[in-house]
Amino acid sequence: MPHYTESTPLVPTPPINAALVATNRVSTVCDRYLEACRRHRPALAVNEWLFLCDVLGGDGDLLPRYTSRLRDSLVDGIHRKWDMDDGTAKSLLCRLEDQSFVEDMATIEVVDRYWGQDSSLPPQDALKLALG
Repeated sequence: MPHYTESTPLVPTPPINAALVATNRVSTVCDRYLEACRRHRPALAVNEWLFLCDVLGGDGDLLPRYTSRLRDSLVDGIHRKWDMDDGTAKSLLCRLEDQSFVEDMATIEVVDRYWGQDSSLPPQDALKLALG
């Protein structure tokens, strides 16, 4: 059996090396995604974010249809729970409908992160963590 010392270099086998390279690649892609979300996250008021989080829940697959869900919620008056009048809520919806795909992705990422927090947190605290 070979004797190893602290100075003996560890050389990974080809399968382990391939896994390490793949892990590094995934990490790079995740870092880029999070940076894109950070750069393109819309500047919304706290009550607007809380309204979005409330209406959209933790669905996770909202991207193609989230503005239609918001539009439906205006009829139900959910925005009033978050101190938004009808005009403010409609203005928010218009701004969201005009967003780019990356901005939509960043918006949904905040909602997903919000719902990933400890459910015992007050909404404002959960939002603060979600916004990073």
